[in-house]
Amino acid sequence: MMNAGKLRLLMGTTCLCLVSPLVVCAQATGGARILLVQGTTSTPNPAERNYAGSVTRRIGRWLTEIDIEHRVATDEDTVRGISKAVTVVILGYNPMPPPAQMSSLRNFMKRGGKLLVFYSSSPALAESMGVKLGEYKAFHRGGRWSVIHFNAAAPAFLPRTVWQDSLNVRPVFPLAGRSKLIASWKSAGGDDTGDPALVQSDTGVWMSHVLLDDGDTFEKKRMLLGLLGQYEHSIWPRAAAQCLRTTSRIGDAGSFGASTKYVRRRASRSSRRGTAERELKEAEALHRRLEQLFSDRNYPRVVSECPGLKSALVRAYAVTVKPRAGEIRAVWDHSGLGLHGDWDQTCKVLREHGMTDILTNVLWPDMAHYDSNVLAKSRVAKLHGDPLAECIRAARRYRLKVHAWKVCWRVNGSSPEALKRFRDERRLQVSDAGKVLNWLCPSHPANRKLELAAVAEVAKLYNIDGVHLDYIRYPDSHACYCEGCRRRFLAATGAVVRSWPAGAKTGETGRAYNRWRILQISSFVAQCRQVLQRTDRRIKLSAAVYGKYPSCVASVAQDWSAWMKFGLLDFICPMDYTENNAIFRSYVREQKDLSQPYRTRLVPGIGVTATESRLDAVQVIDQILELRNAGAEGFALFDLNTVLESEILPALSMGVTASE
Repeated sequence: MMNAGKLRLLMGTTCLCLVSPLVVCAQATGGARILLVQGTTSTPNPAERNYAGSVTRRIGRWLTEIDIEHRVATDEDTVRGISKAVTVVILGYNPMPPPAQMSSLRNFMKRGGKLLVFYSSSPALAESMGVKLGEYKAFHRGGRWSVIHFNAAAPAFLPRTVWQDSLNVRPVFPLAGRSKLIASWKSAGGDDTGDPALVQSDTGVWMSHVLLDDGDTFEKKRMLLGLLGQYEHSIWPRAAAQCLRTTSRIGDAGSFGASTKYVRRRASRSSRRGTAERELKEAEALHRRLEQLFSDRNYPRVVSECPGLKSALVRAYAVTVKPRAGEIRAVWDHSGLGLHGDWDQTCKVLREHGMTDILTNVLWPDMAHYDSNVLAKSRVAKLHGDPLAECIRAARRYRLKVHAWKVCWRVNGSSPEALKRFRDERRLQVSDAGKVLNWLCPSHPANRKLELAAVAEVAKLYNIDGVHLDYIRYPDSHACYCEGCRRRFLAATGAVVRSWPAGAKTGETGRAYNRWRILQISSFVAQCRQVLQRTDRRIKLSAAVYGKYPSCVASVAQDWSAWMKFGLLDFICPMDYTENNAIFRSYVREQKDLSQPYRTRLVPGIGVTATESRLDAVQVIDQILELRNAGAEGFALFDLNTVLESEILPALSMGVTASE
């Protein structure tokens, strides 16, 4: 064991006191040396600014998770100047820096500062960094740009490969004497695409796409660390200590010793005790090696070998869990295209890892991922044929069930032409403040007819096992208060509302109006049930709903307990997205109490890579154990992506979803 208690390292402007390999304290003497810039004025519109904000939060979260001190600023902040203490500026998504910002960035680079650029459309920035900007490319099926492969010219301490399934890139090319290629894109099948992924010059590194929250996120954090660490060496000790600390623990255990003790206690009650013990022995050997590497100050090697330690602990834990027969093991497929656009391989992976059901996203209020007579054909369907038919063919081969995931009412992604038509026909919702929303009004007869016709068509055209309703609600408590709702509410109830919408928001009239809103949603679910029963009684109806009940009844008019009471659904998926197991447990127990008297199966949604939560394999296993203990009949994982494929499903198949 190392004795680091008396070791003091002075690196750059940061004084690091190493108390042990797992405890590192830092006292900054010159402020954060790494600046993360959120795209504001460099983005063309509010939607892009929102996206830039999400990218900034993602990168900031990763930097925090590996204990890299940094500061966040906006484009406007950099125009006012970049502190001389800053050595590296990260542009996570700043596609077109305006002239004033470019001037500030050039001054920063002239004094030796380095940039990490993740996607840009700026010729001025490309010229300043010594790279050549290429043409934008897109491939909407996935699988084309799936692996970042670093070559021999790349800086030391970077991972050899990093998974990321990008649908578009803006390549940059090296210029002779000014920059060099350090990584290329490969396809999901391992073929070289010929497209540069990262180019390095004397002023920094440029990547041809943004960093997405998919693939192996540890390797992405390691890539960030390696790129930053070549310029700012002081970050390595803290980052290495943090990696060792986090990969030494699983679940709620506070240390490596507590983790191994917890697993051994679980394994003592398992028939696979011997397998768990072998994995723990490997973990203990790796932990000793990592501590020695840390003592030797070989921080990059600590970071690169830490995943092996976490993997051994996860395997030891995973094998202690038994599978349960007869449960629904579903996965939401948000893209509608499967993994890397390959449904046969996707279904093979899901079957091998014990999954049973696919909820694939193929229907919206105004478009479909197939050749529909009711809805417009989506761009994906125009480019790639019929992904739903491909999914069903592959699913039958691997004995999986397919549910057509139907987005209801929400038309945010619709074409400008469709939105204009809905607006002109007064079919969009209106808030109580008079704002027109990109949601179809559920009480409008034409909207209900359109939505039901789409459900009926997909049930007739395809040999599906179910229809899965999503966004089966209002956006919030402030909608809908359109003129059509006013007329239909008054006609249905005989109420007298002297001022609209104020009169429909308070008192007995307000309560009556909310009951009427609830009826619009619940009656639509009932009509979907009737449509499916007329078409094929074997087709199941399910829905994704808000987990907190009954607050969702008053806010978004989603009374899913009533849907279960009247037998409208075959199973229900409350979206219980949280990283807190105690909160997850309380959600599921309350939901099971609500569903207990009825035949609707409770299949809670687990937010593996949701906006609200990002879970590792042990957290997913623990939440599955929580819902099993509560008596739920299955689970649904969000979302089908490379994180699920590479990190979660393999761990589940060792125990939770293992073959009997």
